Amino acid sequence: MAAGGAGPGDRSEKAPDAGRPSPHLHYYSRTRRWSVVVLGVATVLLGLSIGGSWWSATLQAETQSGTEFQGVSVTYYVGGGTSCTELNWSVSPTPCAAIAPELGSASRGALYQGLDVLLGALTAVGAYATALGVLPLLGYRHRRSQLTREIAVVLALAVVCLGLAAGSAAFGPGPQTGAICSYLSGNNTSCPFYWGQASTNAIAGGCGLCNNSLAWGGGNSYYLLVISGVLFAVTGSLLWFGRKGPYTHEEERVWAGRHRPIDFQTPPSPPSAPPASGPPAPEPAPWYTPPTSAVEPARSASTMGRYVGPESPWTCPKCGTENLRWANLCRSCNTYRPTGP
Repeated sequence: MAAGGAGPGDRSEKAPDAGRPSPHLHYYSRTRRWSVVVLGVATVLLGLSIGGSWWSATLQAETQSGTEFQGVSVTYYVGGGTSCTELNWSVSPTPCAAIAPELGSASRGALYQGLDVLLGALTAVGAYATALGVLPLLGYRHRRSQLTREIAVVLALAVVCLGLAAGSAAFGPGPQTGAICSYLSGNNTSCPFYWGQASTNAIAGGCGLCNNSLAWGGGNSYYLLVISGVLFAVTGSLLWFGRKGPYTHEEERVWAGRHRPIDFQTPPSPPSAPPASGPPAPEPAPWYTPPTSAVEPARSASTMGRYVGPESPWTCPKCGTENLRWANLCRSCNTYRPTGP
């Protein structure tokens, strides 16, 4: 059932399933059932990442006792939006006013607007993959290609989500970020990597006696994208390794026939009828256990309960055939050996 592969029931995919009895056993795959839940969760997380924060840089100025005295936080949002918040800045121009031209850059806005469209498309594909997983649970699984398509879509989502996250980390938060970080850090760092932290110099209106530090990294939307990619990768891998299990109704019937329970209460079938031509076969012996008196030799009172073996051949009282002394049935008519003294 791998992508492009074939399963045990591909030959019967085109045959209609109507009019055939359902199997007594049903194949149950816990992996396929739980994959629907995981796919739904991953798709919801992708939807929540639309419009959320993608990257942020935060400047903190703490007193010697560790209390935050001043702060500035700059955030880029999926869709092109930006925000700048301040704490205890009274000297003009404040940090947010100084970096406002950089935040309004058209090139950065176009980059994040395109990211918003891409995440929306990935969410739609995730909903399609979830639907492919729900349909088999509702009984619509007449073709193995459904599972093949589901695995292919889920693995493609994992590659795109994780590739987008890795590419964003390698490319950085976007243009004009270096100028913003240089200003907030007092020309100490330009945020060369997607994540990082560095000490800063005091800027205009800042606390010169405080411990100043600048930290930057991915926002909520970025981490939601990474989590979704991991969930897609795990689900796709589990579906891939379990692809050989029965999937279509015809494959389930074959599987049920091989794993049906053994009925130990069924009596053995009677002997088959003789052929139409040729001499008639002798009538079979009755299908019951002979009485004890017919198969046990006679006891003798003088032997203290021990069995006495037969000493001579015996003659059948029904057909007159002479039989060996050890025989309990007549070799001609299957009559039991008579009991005697």
